[in-house]
Amino acid sequence: SSEWSMDFSHMEDAVYGGDLENDAELLAELEALAGGGGGAPPPARRTAAAAPPAPPTRRPAPAPAAPPPAPLRQLGAADLERALRADALEDGEDDGQLELKEGLEDELAALIGEEGGVVEEEERPPPVPVRAAPSSAPPADAPPALPPRGASAAVPQEEGQFQAGYLRRLGDHYAKMQAAETNELKANRYKRSVDKCRELEKRAASGRAVDEAEFPPAPPGFGALSASVASAASAPPPPTSQAPPPPAAPTAAPVAAPPETSGDPKMQQIKDLLTRRRDLFIANAKAAVAARDKEAATEYVAASKQFDEAIAALDTVSADDIDPAEIPPSPPPYRKKVVVDNTPAATFEEGLQKRKARFDAMAEDYKAKGDDRRCRMNQRQAAAYADAIKAAARGQPVTVAELPSLPDMPPLPKQQMKGGASGAAGAARPKAAAAASVSASSCAAAAASRSGTDQQLAFVEERQRQFKVAALAAKNAGNMELAKKYLTEAKGFDRMIAACRAGLNVDITNTPIPPQVTTSKAALQPTMEGESQRASTSDDGDAVLATLEKDLITQVQVAENNRLRFTRLGDVAKVRQFEEWAKAAKQDLMLIREVARRGLRTPKFHREQRQIPSADFFPDLAEDVLELSILNAVDVPLPAGYEPQHANLYVRYTLPYPTDTPQTGKTKYAAGSRSPNWNETIVLQIGSKKARGNKLLRVLKRLPLKLEVYQKGGFLRSDKLIGTGECKLDGLETKAEVEEGAPLKDGRKATGGVVSARVRIREPLGDTKGAARSINWLVIDA
Repeated sequence: SSEWSMDFSHMEDAVYGGDLENDAELLAELEALAGGGGGAPPPARRTAAAAPPAPPTRRPAPAPAAPPPAPLRQLGAADLERALRADALEDGEDDGQLELKEGLEDELAALIGEEGGVVEEEERPPPVPVRAAPSSAPPADAPPALPPRGASAAVPQEEGQFQAGYLRRLGDHYAKMQAAETNELKANRYKRSVDKCRELEKRAASGRAVDEAEFPPAPPGFGALSASVASAASAPPPPTSQAPPPPAAPTAAPVAAPPETSGDPKMQQIKDLLTRRRDLFIANAKAAVAARDKEAATEYVAASKQFDEAIAALDTVSADDIDPAEIPPSPPPYRKKVVVDNTPAATFEEGLQKRKARFDAMAEDYKAKGDDRRCRMNQRQAAAYADAIKAAARGQPVTVAELPSLPDMPPLPKQQMKGGASGAAGAARPKAAAAASVSASSCAAAAASRSGTDQQLAFVEERQRQFKVAALAAKNAGNMELAKKYLTEAKGFDRMIAACRAGLNVDITNTPIPPQVTTSKAALQPTMEGESQRASTSDDGDAVLATLEKDLITQVQVAENNRLRFTRLGDVAKVRQFEEWAKAAKQDLMLIREVARRGLRTPKFHREQRQIPSADFFPDLAEDVLELSILNAVDVPLPAGYEPQHANLYVRYTLPYPTDTPQTGKTKYAAGSRSPNWNETIVLQIGSKKARGNKLLRVLKRLPLKLEVYQKGGFLRSDKLIGTGECKLDGLETKAEVEEGAPLKDGRKATGGVVSARVRIREPLGDTKGAARSINWLVIDA
């Protein structure tokens, strides 16, 4: 067109001056444009504030080129036009890539002489280098002649400063989280984030580019970087001193947007998980609001807000930095908390109703948790209270000890028998006899239960009082350690007393024994033993006193031994009975010794028959086991060729029950002696009392326990049977323990030596409930 064929000669003279051929600076610029090579960079616009020269950003500058060739110096206007056009069009990159290059528009504006212009179409005229006209008298404080090539470098510099500040704040935040974290794994992860922030901060402060993808993920609630960077990058460059302000702000360099969660399947799964659990908390909050549970609703709302913050923070982190295990779990379905009412009931029926409601609530709770076993258990307990409520409404006595209870339940008031019983009896007149018998038996059972509970309460209260008295005595004696021990034992009875007052039975088998009811071995040693040997006549007072002392010592020992046995059985009545017997016997013993010491007249006394109940019982054994203890052997003959030092003996036992599969086994080896001690205990199964019936007793009466003693063989020698001992166990019919030494035999021939064993069961196999023995009991009348 005519626009491209115009003559540039006059314009060159007006702008650059007349002598263009001798302008080395211009020739170097033209050479760089024509050859695409090096040379000095073209002069940039002079800015208001001088800045160091910046290298061109469109292409890297190669090594300095040789002086321009001669043909270039002779280029005319048309040739110059074609060269500039070819240079402008030689870049093969597409327009989209050119627009993304930092400072490219400013560079093009410097080439064509337009401030902030953007080349949009190929038909626009090629850019012409513009140089400021030389000034005849520049000011003294004028900036250098070659200022930076455009102000676009200010945006990356500001962005780097902002990134450095952001990384500094992020590192400080992670440092605080590290200091406050108690979990070592999380603290180490926070420390790695702090180190990464410090490293990237140094890089950004030094002017090097930092990719946001390298930033550690910001914790929830911490500001994101993208919006601030975009605002800093979109600020226009400062205007120059020689050009008017740009008509429009230059297009901001695009900032890398955070990764979309929808593009990453793992991130999308995490987002769905957070959203699903947040919805569960919101649903619980709505349920709590409907139930007027303000406290629970507030907690659920706060938790759902935390999930919202976590979802919003997903745009600033990557999926690899999120551990799904650290996400709070889904909440259980909301259920209004049951307020436990532990206030004592005013009436017996009200107490039953409260306990039933407690078990019903527990059953519902376990049902909501999916624990069917405990749900059914609490339903059965609630049903027991429902039956008791019906019985109490009819006026029938209720056995509180048979009802289930919890430790924190208050005690039930005593049942008041009202006229409803007589009304019920009147309504049931056709069955008066049956009702009377049932009522009488129920009353007797209730009275027995109350009597047993009252006895236990009195027993444990007395035990506590005795320990407190012993602690006070030890304190007065100056023994503080012993006083603390007794006081601790006294405090241990508090729970038992509370249980007894609530109508529950307590276990007294392991209760400690206070020092007041125990007697030392020294106190039970006879002090008048020589007097009874010197006198032979019955009228000798010293002999009588010595005999009385010996009998009283025996009575104290019998009473204390039986007290211990019945304590293991948990029989409070028998324990208190033998404690009274022991106390009276010790008082009589002290009286006899005082009479002997002072030489007073022998006091009056008498003897009476007392029945001592059988206490042959081992509560430490289960009902279905038999404990066999193989103790030792004495003078076992060794086989021919063996010396005593070669002895290596063991016992093989055989219990003939069950008859079809007898129980067998052997002991460990005992070497180096003909009289070894094994002391080995074996537990054998005999079945429960209901399952075995009388079959076990019949078998033990007919077949003995076999104990075979063997000598262990050596190299190419088998074990040799020395002899067999047979222990008869028919004594277990009336006793719970049998100990016997069985002689060793070879068939019917005695081989010499004895093997000893002891057998224990929980209680005798026979009917010994009413078994008792009579004893002459000495009583001092004075």
